Amino acid sequence: TEIQRQLRNDLMTLADQANHGIREAVAQVESEVNSVLADATAPVRDIPLTSASMDGYGVIAGHELERAHLAAEWTMRPASDGEEGNTFGASLSAVSWSASNKSDTESCASPGADSNLDVTIAALNLPARVAGSDITLKKVYLGFTLANAGGDPAFNPIGVNGGLAVLGDIGFSQFVIYDPAFAAGLGKEEVYLGASAGALFSDIQAEVAFLVGKTCNNDVLKELDPEVAQFIPVPENTGFTGAYVRGSASIPVWATGCPLTIGVSADMGSWVLAGPPLTVGGLVGGGAYGKVLCVGALRGQVKALASVNTDGDVTFIGEGFGAAGAGFCEPAGWTSRQRSRRDSWCATGDAGFQAGYQNGWSIMDLSTSAIH
Repeated sequence: TEIQRQLRNDLMTLADQANHGIREAVAQVESEVNSVLADATAPVRDIPLTSASMDGYGVIAGHELERAHLAAEWTMRPASDGEEGNTFGASLSAVSWSASNKSDTESCASPGADSNLDVTIAALNLPARVAGSDITLKKVYLGFTLANAGGDPAFNPIGVNGGLAVLGDIGFSQFVIYDPAFAAGLGKEEVYLGASAGALFSDIQAEVAFLVGKTCNNDVLKELDPEVAQFIPVPENTGFTGAYVRGSASIPVWATGCPLTIGVSADMGSWVLAGPPLTVGGLVGGGAYGKVLCVGALRGQVKALASVNTDGDVTFIGEGFGAAGAGFCEPAGWTSRQRSRRDSWCATGDAGFQAGYQNGWSIMDLSTSAIH
């Protein structure tokens, strides 16, 4: 016991002497190190960053990666007091075909397709200036499809895709383009081209969307025209293989300026998807809008779409909405409930319904919302 006690004391004395020597050595270079660190981090401290965050997740089923996502977001200090800071985002995601149901489509279900990965790099909410107009690049992305080769390297690229979605108005001398979007892909399994946009020519407003080619599921069409795409059934054999096009317009029929403005709208579209089974469908819609005494605005709109395939399956959807506003409102541009809520200098409320027939009748939506 005495030997152990003496040994512990000697070891503690030795450790104290070693620590003292280390502190003296560090003290001699500490000031120089701090100076170098200050110079190295000075550019970082000068960045007008007010907040930043990073988050992500992964989903693994058995030995297979189904989803992985990593996202970052940061906010920059405004240039002057009273302004809002700009918030930016970026993400990296990987989704297996088994998770996105692409491998469920027979034409895309090659051996090992369940393990194929769609890897996408995206930038989000980037402010930009085009033709003198301030817009937001809601999403700009570049993606690759990687096939599980089972060798070295384990994954080989079999496709590339990309696109962008813009939020805002781009003004030209004779017209305004708003919310344009674009998507394209080229590869072994998917080849497609699509776009959507709206335009305002004086008092006439128009929208258009189209997609042509082949995709293994309905995700691309949902990016371009989400309100309609959710109701288009994609054949299990071929996925989206065909063409889709839709157009709409709002036209004033009685315009006397502030006292009274009345207009009508029309919406038409069609699609054909290769089979089997061959699927054809179309939509038709209409509405009316008006402004009274420069401070009141109303718009009502209904839309119906139907599709049928050679197996006799029928889908029918009907929907409509109404919106009312007070202030400096532009109801010609209220082509959806979401767009009515984005009308500057106008307080709005809206109501909508949605009903359909898919193996039986059902009410899908019945809601109201105010004030925006």
